[in-house]
Amino acid sequence: MITIKEIAERAGVSATTVSNVLHGNTSHTSADTIEKVKKIIKVQNYVPNMGAMILAHSFSKIIGVILQYTTRGAEKTFMDPFEGELLSSLEEEIRRNGYYTMLYVATSVSEVIALAATWKIDGLIIIGLQPDECGLLRSSTTEPVVFVDCYFNHDSNEYYNVGLADREGSRAMTNYLISMGHKDIAFLADSNNPRGVDRERLEGVRQAFQEHSLEFSEKNFISISRDENKRHRILDTLAAAPADYTALFFSSDYYAFDALTYFVAKNIRVPEDYSLAGFDDNVFSRAAHPKITTVHQDVSQKGALAVQMLLKLIRKESVPENNIKLPTSLITRESTGKNPNK
Repeated sequence: MITIKEIAERAGVSATTVSNVLHGNTSHTSADTIEKVKKIIKVQNYVPNMGAMILAHSFSKIIGVILQYTTRGAEKTFMDPFEGELLSSLEEEIRRNGYYTMLYVATSVSEVIALAATWKIDGLIIIGLQPDECGLLRSSTTEPVVFVDCYFNHDSNEYYNVGLADREGSRAMTNYLISMGHKDIAFLADSNNPRGVDRERLEGVRQAFQEHSLEFSEKNFISISRDENKRHRILDTLAAAPADYTALFFSSDYYAFDALTYFVAKNIRVPEDYSLAGFDDNVFSRAAHPKITTVHQDVSQKGALAVQMLLKLIRKESVPENNIKLPTSLITRESTGKNPNK
């Protein structure tokens, strides 16, 4: 493999100049020289020694991406297309800006804090922490941190986040179901006491009920399990008594798709027996039969904006908006219809 010294000789410049081009320190280097060095680097497929770069500089050009692990029984963390699309967008934007991605799936917030303290990285992007966990992490690290899809407690920490108008999206979906004649609506999420994103989506359902002078009771929220076998036992109950509800609104397309396929096997018709809706507008909602009515979000934009925000923090630039809430839109498809009893 070609060395920096050999690149310098071919370009007719010093090894220091080549090193500066590699590391982006080109304020005192002419455009022609930069182009000449980059061309040789590309032709010769030069690969920099990352270990040497980290030791020689105060920066590493590495951005850590940490995802909080949530188990769904036998299903793996990245089986949900939401995580796959988000991580693809993050990696692409990180690479486009000349950085490298270090990905880790953590099992606890203490593990996240330990990694943040021991990794030599320029910044962190954190996905999936709950409000108290965000506060603990923010208080425990001095590295630039951008959160994705997080909600925060009112404390003294300064947070940077790229999220979604979750409550507004959920409210729009519930208003749509009510407009189709549904009053017996259940919102389903994988927690007995939803926090963060799911809590906001639940609050959107409550708000829509209130706007239509409908009572929201315990009956209108169903806690489903992340474990497939336990979740399907709950779906068995719904399949046995479809008259209790006319519409089921799941907190994600992942769960909506799972319910749809399970109901088909139980001869439950969608949307005749149940109108069924999800949230995210990912490949599951589009590949299902019938296609699933859902709330659209631009996951790729979310990832790109998170990286751009973090780079501003790394460069100590001003960040005009520290808590971005991307808009949602309602996508109506064949899995929902008018209440047949109306």
